Amino acid sequence: MAALIQGSEHAALDWRAYLEREWAFLSASLLLFLLTAGITMYWCRSMPSGMPMPAGWTMSMAWMRTAGQGWFVAALSFEAMWIVMMMAMILPSLAVTLLGYGHAIRDTAHAHLNQVTLIVATFFVWATFRVAIYPLGTSLSRAEMTWPTFARVVPQATGLVLLLAGIFELSR
Repeated sequence: MAALIQGSEHAALDWRAYLEREWAFLSASLLLFLLTAGITMYWCRSMPSGMPMPAGWTMSMAWMRTAGQGWFVAALSFEAMWIVMMMAMILPSLAVTLLGYGHAIRDTAHAHLNQVTLIVATFFVWATFRVAIYPLGTSLSRAEMTWPTFARVVPQATGLVLLLAGIFELSR
């Protein structure tokens, strides 16, 4: 009987430690979200509003270098903006998903994969993806500024790309 009581006390301590880790993870995630959301709002308010383009739309200045800014510094500044904005957008749903994941694998052999590791891995993948996106975005921005005909079809092309992405997302 004493072994059974001692075992239940040990289980209660394990459960309490688990809840404390979850609370710490959620608290850290919330603080990180508030920080990145605040930085994102500050950066958005401090950016120029954009460049008017043919067909009545406005091109974001995030893809443009400022006067005297080299390509490397422009790319680093875009990377910083991308990471902070991505964290503000992805972190709320990712934290909840990872809490469920942590609970599901708590007593398995995969318990060494903690939530922080998975958050860092997720953001690393998205930051690496940005490295491929930046040259494409700057090239498209240059083409939009150079060719008014191309700039006029950008809103329709953007809508088509979003529609195709939605179809892909909803397909098997």
